[in-house]
Amino acid sequence: MIELPVTDMNGFRRRCRETGPLSPDENERIFETVYAPGPRRALRPPLQQYGLGAARVLDVGCDYGQGLIHFGPGSMGIEVHATAADFAQGIGLPVLRGDLLDQGPANQIPAETFDAVWCYAVLEHLSAPHSALMFFRSRLKDDGLLFLGLPMMPVSRIFEPYARLISRLVHGRPMPMSYTAADHVNSFTPKTVRFMVERAGFEVTRQAGFVSARPLVNRAYNLLAGPARDVVVTVARKMTEWDYPPGSTRTLTADGWGFKTDYTDGASADEFHQ
Repeated sequence: MIELPVTDMNGFRRRCRETGPLSPDENERIFETVYAPGPRRALRPPLQQYGLGAARVLDVGCDYGQGLIHFGPGSMGIEVHATAADFAQGIGLPVLRGDLLDQGPANQIPAETFDAVWCYAVLEHLSAPHSALMFFRSRLKDDGLLFLGLPMMPVSRIFEPYARLISRLVHGRPMPMSYTAADHVNSFTPKTVRFMVERAGFEVTRQAGFVSARPLVNRAYNLLAGPARDVVVTVARKMTEWDYPPGSTRTLTADGWGFKTDYTDGASADEFHQ
């Protein structure tokens, strides 16, 4: 198993070439394409500002593990895409292959263990975002941090041309609006994300677009882009003293949430929906 974080990139290149599951040349091509460019732009500020390079992080939707290799000892990832997960496992990265919402792989992730959860560009694909958030909560230590990167739907269509311009400036090429992608089944605004995260037992501490490791560049971007930000990262802290609001049909469980027994046993729905 590879020791995290990876600091010797030349040694890591050799490991990819020699132990990857594909041909040596293809293994090296994947290294050059996936790992060599370094962590994605949105991850660079949290690595510096929140010390994730020394933290135990659960990387959800970790792809080939290109972010995972920059997190601290004891970190692990989970990835549903078979090719990416198999490659990561083949070179010795601690990556589980499977759907986050399937009990099999999820049960292999230890509870209340992680300092942080990094989840970027995942919840827009999931059929049950609240269940995912409650699972993250169950795997975080008290006061652990959640980093949730999500594509934003502009609050009004009048912002879409401006948003496309901002996206082109950030990415260096014409890009469709992220929230319109064909595989997305959920869409968000900063306000709906805040509600969703708070209703899962987190306190939101920051919502920002992370486009550079330099704080001044990020501040300028968030000021100028405003409601036209294509992707926003929500940073939230796990609340240790929290429960669903009075009257909710839901209750906390070890792995997330469940329905209250008296509700599923046939109590009047009016008792829970007042």
